[in-house]
Amino acid sequence: MKTIMLTILALLAITFTACEPVVEPESEFKPSETNPLIGHWRLIEPTSGYTVTLDIIQDSSRTDRYRVNGLSSVNYYFSSLTVSGGGNAITLENIGATKRAGPAEAMQFEQSYFTKLKAANRYERSGNRLILYTSSERLVYERQATDPQLIGRWKWVKVTYGFSQVTSTPEKAGYTQTLEFYADGTYKRFRNGKEVETTLIYTGNNPTQTQYKQAILFPATQEAQPYEIKNGRLFLYERGPAEATIADGGIYEYEKVN
Repeated sequence: MKTIMLTILALLAITFTACEPVVEPESEFKPSETNPLIGHWRLIEPTSGYTVTLDIIQDSSRTDRYRVNGLSSVNYYFSSLTVSGGGNAITLENIGATKRAGPAEAMQFEQSYFTKLKAANRYERSGNRLILYTSSERLVYERQATDPQLIGRWKWVKVTYGFSQVTSTPEKAGYTQTLEFYADGTYKRFRNGKEVETTLIYTGNNPTQTQYKQAILFPATQEAQPYEIKNGRLFLYERGPAEATIADGGIYEYEKVN
């Protein structure tokens, strides 16, 4: 009888254990709804013939503060944005910009855009759109997408240099390198475990004449890095100015670790 009771208890334990749901840990690389402002945004309203962008990235020193920069109709601009009141209220600091001159119409549009942006006091996020409101107007942006295949952590395996076809590895080079891509467009680069770059990226057609069809685009520096994902490996061509082609650039190979 004792043996029978022990067998029944064991079967019950197995049954209840099997019924417990398995909860998978949420990936740190998924988009964070606590930071709905982060991303590389392109102005779609008011409409114009100019490419106007807005890059918003978290300030590492404060959770309520963001770094802002972008391209207007003529100049690159920069500012800081603070979220207040525990809601959607925002404040932008004075906007700085480069000093390039342009056609009168473009300069007029730029000054109008800067005035509206500085006056923004509230935001709203709707899908892939970000709306900044002033007391009487609004600016509507659309977020530029990142290839979902990139999202995660990648470890550098080797590099093959240009015409020479000489290869190197982390062991030969004496350092390691890791890349992290997040769904909100944040990109981080680590060397020997130390963070050396944090910026925003998006992906699109390769603007250079190199072999890969797609490129990682770095709006803050106007650079492009052609890439391909093949057999679970990430192949990155030499990073450089978006309008230039580096003929003898190296190809860096990474493997995914997360």
